Amino acid sequence: MRVIIVGGGPVGLLVGSVLQKIPTIDDIKLFDSPINRPEMNLALSARSLEIMNHLKLENSSYEPIRFIHVSEKGSFGSIMLSASELGYERFGIVTCSSNLIEEIKKNFNSVEFREITDVKPRSEKTFPAVQLVDGHSIEADLIIICDGGKSSITSNLGIHSTQRPFDRSALLANLRVKNGIQGLAIERFEQDGPLALLPLINDHYGMVWSLSHQNAQSLAKNSDRLEYKVNTCTGGLFGEFKVDKIRGTIPLVEKWVDRPYRPGIVILGNGAQTIHPVAGQGFNLAVRGISHLANKLEKLSSGENPDNAIISFIQDWKEDRSRTRIISSGLENLFKKRSFTRCLMTSTAFFHCDQNIYAKRFFANLGMGLFT
Repeated sequence: MRVIIVGGGPVGLLVGSVLQKIPTIDDIKLFDSPINRPEMNLALSARSLEIMNHLKLENSSYEPIRFIHVSEKGSFGSIMLSASELGYERFGIVTCSSNLIEEIKKNFNSVEFREITDVKPRSEKTFPAVQLVDGHSIEADLIIICDGGKSSITSNLGIHSTQRPFDRSALLANLRVKNGIQGLAIERFEQDGPLALLPLINDHYGMVWSLSHQNAQSLAKNSDRLEYKVNTCTGGLFGEFKVDKIRGTIPLVEKWVDRPYRPGIVILGNGAQTIHPVAGQGFNLAVRGISHLANKLEKLSSGENPDNAIISFIQDWKEDRSRTRIISSGLENLFKKRSFTRCLMTSTAFFHCDQNIYAKRFFANLGMGLFT
């Protein structure tokens, strides 16, 4: 089987590294545009690490998540999840996207820097094909598009996403912590919006804070004020945070494609769905999708048309996609309602969950992707 991958970010490279293990796939080409990709901090769940086990990620490039603390401002309850208490080595790891790209390239590096201008689906008489900027056309049995959420290629295919703005922006920053707890991830639901702090190597943290557009822009221009706000939110319980670098703001918009495929073509990553970052599940959902797709393709006979496998893959992936979408979007919608009844209910739930090992394991498994 001939496979063409469009897009050389973490998702596209991971697709290549996973599919190259399938005996019936004997030709994989990956085309990428020579662009500068923004640096992102990625939380990889335990399930994602199982799927990526063949990469043998270097310990020096990531920080394990061993604890997760969840709380809400003004609530009497909170949850502290400990991996060792629940019988796990870790809940996942955090690494930056450039490190992950370099690690994947050690396993798969068949990348051609040639711009794709169009993609044609399979017809009764032709194979699916990519059109290069120099006018050449290359056919394949399957084309996998992984070129992000702003792809013009998917629009040319008539694939359009439904979009739902959250009317908020994500403020991104790198922090340093003094006297912190190693391997602790923090999820703090503030009145301004949910604050997520992910542990990085060498006492650094990656911050994602969902805020109103105005607050995000204001804090992005004032590192001292941001530093004060972060330390006020965490209350000094987890160390003293210092702003290392403010990386900017991104408007939060959910983008969703119900049927991310055409004959001979499938879309993975942000081109298929862009979800709220509060739960850190966007990349993990893509990784699980790659695993589902690989399992379907592995069962094909040599020379067999992959379209039925693609349709079956989309159906099998549907439940996981929908669940992850609901959880990621629902968390922000739930906690932005500041009614007394809602706050009392979540405070009580936090308190009782923190005392119940089975409830802790349920939420930990959900976050680690172990129900899929």
